Amino acid sequence: AKGLPFLIRDFLDKHGRITQEMAEMLLAQDIADAIIDAKKLFPTFEKLCLPRQAILMSMSFQLGYGKLAKFKKFIAAVGKGDWQLARYEMLKSNWAKQTPKRAESHANIMQRGQW
Repeated sequence: AKGLPFLIRDFLDKHGRITQEMAEMLLAQDIADAIIDAKKLFPTFEKLCLPRQAILMSMSFQLGYGKLAKFKKFIAAVGKGDWQLARYEMLKSNWAKQTPKRAESHANIMQRGQW
């Protein structure tokens, strides 16, 4: 969570564990960061249908900006609206080998533009 200007220790409970409030705040910030990063990487983000936006946010959340930025051909395919190529690029990645079920599901939604 790059946008949080505080010390985590200020949000620990008496047992030194993170509080529910802190967990929710960190998650909200991580989601916001993933959306910002997706918008930076995909200039057409705002014009995409909600299912495709959700897939890009999910990938950004899971991979982070740096790793997702390496998907050059995928980013170009999304920019052109070439959903078949976008699906192909997703499925040939190391990410797909590491999380095959998620990648397959995400790639299918990306291609169809529907849940």
